[in-house]
Amino acid sequence: MAESNLNRFVVERKTVNGSFMELGNVAPRSDKNYEYVDQSAFKTSDQLYIYRLKIVDNDGSVSYSEEKAVAHNVSNITKRTWGSIKALFR
Repeated sequence: MAESNLNRFVVERKTVNGSFMELGNVAPRSDKNYEYVDQSAFKTSDQLYIYRLKIVDNDGSVSYSEEKAVAHNVSNITKRTWGSIKALFR
């Protein structure tokens, strides 16, 4: 992808049966290394999300990336209470 005419990437997400919504914008970088963390995805468990990039050029033209499905499995995260943490040191 030629990035010389690139204005921005727009990260979009939807549920399997939902509509895409914009999560945030990412500015083009000369090193072409990008990262976007979807903080709101970790507030649900076992939800399948579909992500794509909306690619906006300086002339206003828009194209879209391939869609990618991601399952955020937060059920494996161990939750600790203060009591259980103290018990580890007894």
